[in-house]
Amino acid sequence: MILIISDEKNEDMSYALYENLKGKSADVRLISQDSLPIENNITLFIKNKKLAGEILFNDEIIKISDINAIYTRFGVNISDKKLSQKVKKEIELERQIYMNMFFEHIDAMVINRTKSQFFNSSKLFQSWIIKQYGFKIPDSIISNTPSKIKEFVEQKKQVIYKSASAERSKVQKLKKDDMKKLDLLRYCPHLFQECIEGIDIRVHTLASGETFACEIQSQTSDYRYDKERNIKIIDIPDDIKKSCVQMTLDMGLYLSGIDLRRTKNNDYYCFEVNPSPAFTWYEIQTGLPITNAAADMMINSDRYKNKAIRKY
Repeated sequence: MILIISDEKNEDMSYALYENLKGKSADVRLISQDSLPIENNITLFIKNKKLAGEILFNDEIIKISDINAIYTRFGVNISDKKLSQKVKKEIELERQIYMNMFFEHIDAMVINRTKSQFFNSSKLFQSWIIKQYGFKIPDSIISNTPSKIKEFVEQKKQVIYKSASAERSKVQKLKKDDMKKLDLLRYCPHLFQECIEGIDIRVHTLASGETFACEIQSQTSDYRYDKERNIKIIDIPDDIKKSCVQMTLDMGLYLSGIDLRRTKNNDYYCFEVNPSPAFTWYEIQTGLPITNAAADMMINSDRYKNKAIRKY
């Protein structure tokens, strides 16, 4: 059995996978994350050194041992207006721990386990991992000290800044006017990187060994916000494909979205490995069969579920 545990804010990937799996006559269930563990109760315990138990889903009892693969973008926001903010926070924390235990210890393919996604919570640490696979990385600094940031800017000339965590933020070039606001960073350190000129490439990578690459030409520092961007399917060198696959597996991921930039000298820089990529956004614009490949991998989970093992 395959479970799709969907986030109400990110239904595109969940429904695309669900419909594809249904079209392949797979035994699949689509469960709203808001129902776990509220309307659809879940019970967990350890049996013979493995996670066991059951999920009550729409009056159907799903045994944990019958689940072969899971796709999730699980969040923890509680929307019940009857509860105070304090109580909501307490429930959210317990719920997160409860579901993380489920995702982490179930004997199934999970796209992707919570701990494997933690690499993206520290882009600086993730950059160190990325470098082990032959990619170039931009010089970076995380700081809330204006003098250190100014020193870095003087060395690199052109600098971009963004969130240092997994929180989505707009990548922007640091301008002269921004330098006047550096004192504000005392409340929140930012990630600053040397600006690398080149062409953006997104590579969606699966534990099955498949890679799907597209090139994005844009006049902005963050193509996601450029309405004039141009996206097309490309092929990438075999050694780059191999590095993307091995890096994904060693991070314990079954599906990743890898952000590269190719320079005029044909050097490949890697900025980050996204453990929960919005792959349908790229699929719709290019026709890349990412959903179909992910569905096939989940159907054949026994073949791949032990390939993605965290190395770090």
